[in-house]
Amino acid sequence: MTDETLSATHQSLQQPPEDLTAEIYREALKETTTAVYDILRVIAEEAGAVYGTLEERTGLARSTIRYHVARLEDSGVLERIGNPVLVAFVSTALLDRAREITRKVRPDDQAEDMAERAENRRAYREEHQQSVEGSA
Repeated sequence: MTDETLSATHQSLQQPPEDLTAEIYREALKETTTAVYDILRVIAEEAGAVYGTLEERTGLARSTIRYHVARLEDSGVLERIGNPVLVAFVSTALLDRAREITRKVRPDDQAEDMAERAENRRAYREEHQQSVEGSA
């Protein structure tokens, strides 16, 4: 590889592809749910997170988290590394953009707001589980 090729490769690793940035915006702005926004936010705040952390901070079921992580991995935004699995953005440049995006799309969202959503999700799952068990 020439110095010019190495420089171009290094530059491309520093700049996230625009389509990946657009994908983060698209996912974070979904009006039907804040689930993906919360997943992206935790991963961005923590610079990567294991599934247990994502469960705790978002209140989502592990199966839901795995589903969304797999979708975001298929689109090239996230990657799963090691065991236990660490979910992270595919580059530091994309991590930086994700931090900007999550702050921009919900500028008034505080840690307490996400904690409240997480608690509501846990309560909903518990109620749903009890109603399923009660009807069986």
